[in-house]
Amino acid sequence: MNPITLTLKGRPRSTKNSRKIIRVNGKPRSVMSDSAAAWITSARASLKKQWKGRPLQHAIHLHVHAVFCDRHSLPDPDNCMNAVLDALKSIVLRDDNLTWVPSFAFSHEVTPGAKECLVLTLSEAV
Repeated sequence: MNPITLTLKGRPRSTKNSRKIIRVNGKPRSVMSDSAAAWITSARASLKKQWKGRPLQHAIHLHVHAVFCDRHSLPDPDNCMNAVLDALKSIVLRDDNLTWVPSFAFSHEVTPGAKECLVLTLSEAV
């Protein structure tokens, strides 16, 4: 498999630390925040435009390189990865568990004035 590169615009929002509590039939339920849900929706729409075909049916290595424009308030890498994996699920990847993504890496750069984005590189798992 040749490496595949996909790009997602904007800064990912935490799907883990930004949950809110709502009541459903009088019972409290934890749901994703509006900002996290909006980012996931936008990321999935972008992936659908970039990805043609069915989700991959084999394990891959995922490298996420984040470009941020400001070094202040950098997000946690694990929160970025959670958001990316949630966005990839069922579009690019069959699932986001360790069977399908046994290895992943995260790197970032801070470039003042840059448009924030995530560059995803998928390659064959070894």
